[in-house]
Amino acid sequence: MLMLLYQCGMPWRMNKIYDIEDLIDAGADVNRLHGTLLPLHCACMVSDNETLKLMMLMVWRTALHYAAERDPVCAEMLLEHGAYVNAGDANSNAALHWAAFKSNEPCVILLLKNGANVDAHDFNDDTPLSWAARKGNVSIIKLLLDYNACVNCKNLRGLTALHRICVGISQWTQHRCG
Repeated sequence: MLMLLYQCGMPWRMNKIYDIEDLIDAGADVNRLHGTLLPLHCACMVSDNETLKLMMLMVWRTALHYAAERDPVCAEMLLEHGAYVNAGDANSNAALHWAAFKSNEPCVILLLKNGANVDAHDFNDDTPLSWAARKGNVSIIKLLLDYNACVNCKNLRGLTALHRICVGISQWTQHRCG
Protein backbone atom coordinates (compact mmCIF):
# COMPACT_ATOMS: atom_id res chain seq x y z
CA MET A 1 0.00 0.00 0.00
CA LEU A 2 2.73 2.44 0.97
CA MET A 3 4.64 1.52 -2.17
CA LEU A 4 1.79 2.81 -4.33
CA LEU A 5 2.80 6.33 -3.37
CA TYR A 6 6.45 5.68 -2.77
CA GLN A 7 8.11 3.68 -5.51
CA CYS A 8 11.89 3.42 -5.33
CA GLY A 9 13.35 6.35 -7.21
CA MET A 10 10.00 8.04 -7.75
CA PRO A 11 9.04 10.09 -4.70
CA TRP A 12 5.93 12.23 -4.96
CA ARG A 13 6.11 15.89 -4.12
CA MET A 14 2.88 17.18 -2.55
CA ASN A 15 2.16 16.63 1.15
CA LYS A 16 4.40 13.58 1.18
CA ILE A 17 4.78 13.20 4.94
CA TYR A 18 1.07 13.70 5.58
CA ASP A 19 0.23 11.12 2.90
CA ILE A 20 2.59 8.60 4.48
CA GLU A 21 1.19 9.23 7.95
CA ASP A 22 -2.36 8.80 6.60
CA LEU A 23 -1.41 5.51 4.96
CA ILE A 24 0.24 4.24 8.13
CA ASP A 25 -2.78 5.30 10.19
CA ALA A 26 -4.95 3.38 7.72
CA GLY A 27 -2.90 0.23 8.34
CA ALA A 28 -0.12 0.30 5.74
CA ASP A 29 2.67 -2.06 6.75
CA VAL A 30 5.96 -0.15 6.91
CA ASN A 31 7.80 -3.47 7.17
CA ARG A 32 6.35 -4.90 3.96
CA LEU A 33 8.91 -5.80 1.36
CA HIS A 34 8.80 -4.37 -2.15
CA GLY A 35 10.87 -7.01 -3.88
CA THR A 36 13.87 -7.21 -1.56
CA LEU A 37 13.53 -3.66 -0.23
CA LEU A 38 11.70 -2.15 2.69
CA PRO A 39 10.18 1.33 2.33
CA LEU A 40 13.00 2.42 4.65
CA HIS A 41 15.54 1.25 2.06
CA CYS A 42 13.71 3.11 -0.68
CA ALA A 43 13.76 6.34 1.29
CA CYS A 44 17.53 6.00 1.63
CA MET A 45 17.97 5.21 -2.05
CA VAL A 46 16.41 8.53 -3.05
CA SER A 47 17.95 10.55 -0.19
CA ASP A 48 14.56 11.36 1.31
CA ASN A 49 15.51 12.23 4.88
CA GLU A 50 12.02 13.44 5.89
CA THR A 51 10.48 10.10 5.01
CA LEU A 52 13.44 8.26 6.51
CA LYS A 53 12.89 9.99 9.89
CA LEU A 54 9.21 9.10 9.83
CA MET A 55 9.84 5.51 8.78
CA MET A 56 12.46 4.99 11.48
CA LEU A 57 9.83 5.90 14.06
CA MET A 58 7.35 3.46 12.56
CA VAL A 59 9.43 0.27 12.42
CA TRP A 60 7.59 -1.94 14.86
CA ARG A 61 10.24 -4.45 15.91
CA THR A 62 13.89 -5.04 15.24
CA ALA A 63 15.37 -8.32 14.08
CA LEU A 64 16.75 -8.76 17.60
CA HIS A 65 13.20 -8.69 19.01
CA TYR A 66 12.24 -11.61 16.79
CA ALA A 67 15.48 -13.52 17.38
CA ALA A 68 15.16 -13.09 21.16
CA GLU A 69 11.86 -14.98 21.06
CA ARG A 70 13.25 -17.98 19.24
CA ASP A 71 16.93 -18.34 18.53
CA PRO A 72 20.00 -17.48 20.62
CA VAL A 73 22.32 -18.12 17.66
CA CYS A 74 20.56 -15.49 15.53
CA ALA A 75 20.39 -13.12 18.49
CA GLU A 76 24.10 -13.54 19.13
CA MET A 77 24.94 -12.87 15.49
CA LEU A 78 22.88 -9.70 15.53
CA LEU A 79 24.54 -8.51 18.73
CA GLU A 80 28.00 -9.27 17.32
CA HIS A 81 27.15 -7.08 14.33
CA GLY A 82 25.99 -4.10 16.34
CA ALA A 83 22.32 -4.68 17.18
CA TYR A 84 21.30 -2.40 20.04
CA VAL A 85 20.40 -4.72 22.91
CA ASN A 86 18.03 -2.21 24.57
CA ALA A 87 16.14 -1.04 21.48
CA GLY A 88 12.44 -0.73 22.10
CA ASP A 89 9.73 -1.63 19.64
CA ALA A 90 6.66 0.51 18.96
CA ASN A 91 5.34 -0.38 22.45
CA SER A 92 8.72 0.19 24.15
CA ASN A 93 9.19 -3.57 24.56
CA ALA A 94 12.85 -4.53 24.61
CA ALA A 95 14.15 -7.82 23.22
CA LEU A 96 14.50 -8.96 26.84
CA HIS A 97 10.73 -8.55 27.34
CA TRP A 98 10.09 -10.91 24.42
CA ALA A 99 12.73 -13.45 25.46
CA ALA A 100 11.27 -13.51 28.99
CA PHE A 101 7.70 -13.80 27.72
CA LYS A 102 8.56 -16.62 25.34
CA SER A 103 10.50 -18.38 28.14
CA ASN A 104 13.65 -18.43 26.02
CA GLU A 105 16.24 -18.88 28.75
CA PRO A 106 19.31 -19.00 26.46
CA CYS A 107 18.28 -15.69 24.89
CA VAL A 108 17.55 -14.10 28.27
CA ILE A 109 21.06 -15.07 29.41
CA LEU A 110 22.61 -13.81 26.17
CA LEU A 111 20.81 -10.48 26.32
CA LEU A 112 21.67 -9.94 29.99
CA LYS A 113 25.32 -10.78 29.39
CA ASN A 114 25.32 -8.24 26.57
CA GLY A 115 24.05 -5.40 28.73
CA ALA A 116 20.28 -5.65 28.43
CA ASN A 117 18.49 -3.44 30.94
CA VAL A 118 16.97 -5.97 33.34
CA ASP A 119 14.39 -3.35 34.40
CA ALA A 120 13.44 -2.04 30.95
CA HIS A 121 9.91 -0.60 30.99
CA ASP A 122 7.36 -1.11 28.24
CA PHE A 123 4.52 1.33 27.50
CA ASN A 124 2.59 -0.01 30.53
CA ASP A 125 5.71 0.25 32.71
CA ASP A 126 5.90 -3.55 32.88
CA THR A 127 9.41 -5.00 33.14
CA PRO A 128 10.74 -8.29 31.75
CA LEU A 129 10.23 -9.69 35.27
CA SER A 130 6.52 -8.81 35.01
CA TRP A 131 6.31 -10.52 31.63
CA ALA A 132 8.01 -13.67 32.97
CA ALA A 133 5.76 -13.60 36.05
CA ARG A 134 2.67 -13.33 33.86
CA LYS A 135 3.79 -16.56 32.17
CA GLY A 136 4.69 -18.17 35.51
CA ASN A 137 8.16 -19.14 34.30
CA VAL A 138 10.12 -19.69 37.50
CA SER A 139 13.50 -20.28 35.80
CA ILE A 140 13.28 -16.95 33.90
CA ILE A 141 12.09 -15.15 37.06
CA LYS A 142 15.05 -16.57 39.01
CA LEU A 143 17.47 -15.59 36.25
CA LEU A 144 16.17 -12.00 36.14
CA LEU A 145 16.35 -11.81 39.93
CA ASP A 146 19.97 -13.04 39.75
CA TYR A 147 20.61 -9.92 37.65
CA ASN A 148 18.94 -7.76 40.34
CA ALA A 149 15.60 -7.20 38.65
CA CYS A 150 13.41 -4.83 40.65
CA VAL A 151 10.75 -6.81 42.50
CA ASN A 152 8.93 -3.66 43.61
CA CYS A 153 8.60 -1.99 40.20
CA LYS A 154 4.94 -1.16 39.55
CA ASN A 155 3.27 -0.83 36.20
CA LEU A 156 0.75 1.89 35.34
CA ARG A 157 -2.00 -0.08 37.09
CA GLY A 158 0.10 -0.34 40.24
CA LEU A 159 0.85 -4.05 39.79
CA THR A 160 4.22 -5.63 40.62
CA ALA A 161 5.60 -8.87 39.23
CA LEU A 162 4.21 -10.67 42.29
CA HIS A 163 0.72 -9.40 41.42
CA ARG A 164 1.24 -10.57 37.84
CA ILE A 165 2.22 -14.10 38.85
CA CYS A 166 -0.80 -14.35 41.16
CA VAL A 167 -3.11 -13.23 38.35
CA GLY A 168 -1.44 -15.73 36.01
CA ILE A 169 -1.94 -18.60 38.45
CA SER A 170 -5.56 -17.58 38.99
CA GLN A 171 -6.24 -17.52 35.24
CA TRP A 172 -4.49 -20.86 34.73
CA THR A 173 -6.51 -22.42 37.57
CA GLN A 174 -9.79 -21.12 36.15
CA HIS A 175 -8.89 -22.42 32.71
CA ARG A 176 -7.87 -25.87 33.98
CA CYS A 177 -10.55 -26.29 36.65
CA GLY A 178 -13.43 -24.87 34.81
